[in-house]
Amino acid sequence: MLTAASSSSRKNQGKEKVVVHSRMSPCHHSSSNKQQTKPSSHNISCARRTGQHIRVRATKHLTTHNAGGDSAAKDSAVDPCVNSQGVHSIIQNLRDLGFGEDMTYDEYLCCLKHLPDAPPRVDTSRKLRLGSAQLCNIFECHALYRIKAYKLSQGVSKSDMEDDKWKEDYPPSVLKEMGYFLSFEKDGTLDWSFHTDHCYLAQLDDYQRLVPHNYFNKHGDIVYEKWDEYRQFFHSYEIEQEYVDYCAELSEKLKWIEDYVTIERPLWGAISTRAAYQALKIASGFSRISGDLAYTGYYELVSSMTFDICWYKELDSVHFEIWKRVANQKKCFRDALDEVCKLDKFPLRQDRMRYALDNDCSAIENEFYVCTAGITDEVPEDKAKEMIAVAVKELREKPKWYEQYVKRKIQIARDIGLIPVPKVSAPRVDETTILVLFSQWTILLI
Repeated sequence: MLTAASSSSRKNQGKEKVVVHSRMSPCHHSSSNKQQTKPSSHNISCARRTGQHIRVRATKHLTTHNAGGDSAAKDSAVDPCVNSQGVHSIIQNLRDLGFGEDMTYDEYLCCLKHLPDAPPRVDTSRKLRLGSAQLCNIFECHALYRIKAYKLSQGVSKSDMEDDKWKEDYPPSVLKEMGYFLSFEKDGTLDWSFHTDHCYLAQLDDYQRLVPHNYFNKHGDIVYEKWDEYRQFFHSYEIEQEYVDYCAELSEKLKWIEDYVTIERPLWGAISTRAAYQALKIASGFSRISGDLAYTGYYELVSSMTFDICWYKELDSVHFEIWKRVANQKKCFRDALDEVCKLDKFPLRQDRMRYALDNDCSAIENEFYVCTAGITDEVPEDKAKEMIAVAVKELREKPKWYEQYVKRKIQIARDIGLIPVPKVSAPRVDETTILVLFSQWTILLI
């Protein structure tokens, strides 16, 4: 049984994660809590503004860190001069490849009408009365969830806690005496909490009250930039699970736009509209994805792709090529960089390499030695390439979006028994496979 002494002894043993409140992104305009009885003017105008808004979000990564020209993101900005004929040609090529969707405005509205309305907005004025039996019961249930999470973190198996006998050690009087074990949330023992503001809202269930903590990563960046927005979506478990499935399908079917997210207008506006229409069509295959959630998934997918291109893509290959020349050919860093630059194989990084060669190599050289630290002469090239790729991603930690927030929330909820763990179903066998097997079986009998 946990005691006051055991609780206080952990106060200085918390994780290095600091709960923080994030500023809301000015570019994000999802409002999933607003009830809609028909496609709102906000949603209707989304298609018109898709290219512009995503362009702002994508360009933000490219321009924020370009001062002085020596940034990993500097090389990624592509600024082709594209005339209307060029736009038409590329869009036609996308049509031929089956990328994106063509929709008239009326078809767009029809597609939007088939999406479900966003859930009714939670009435935050309806609060549980302090000291009421219902609120006390909520506090007691939350305390038991915290205890279970703590025990699991200490190595107690889930099977040992399935019978709930351990709860007998924690009657309501003990839970109240221990402050409902809220210290677990405050001292870093848990990386989640039942948010204080949410506990008093009468319309929420415990899943909606559950909030993964926000924190600063090792680089000093906030992990969930829109954490304060995410926690107030108040979506049900069923909606959020479906959102994860929607994002998975979105990532698979819209992978093609990765080659275009850094292209400037007017081409990007036309491409992003096709992609946004495709996202809506994908969303129409789900029963709980509203127009707002459909666009949230799309915008954040573009942000994720843009981040990868700006900070990761080709950079590992550049450092690997430099490493081969420094380690195997014993060239100095500058000569190796010059040779790799002249290969002209890495268009996203060419400008940065040229800038370093013309001005100052120190920043990219320091980055190189960070990425190749620990790679000795005995390390095979394929292993060295893997190590460099990992190190490049550690230079700047990728922010997390609503999809990652929901995944973490669902995992927490399953671990503590707030929602059921899905049963593993048998692999589905389609009709064609059954017919083939039946034919083979018939032949064997003959």
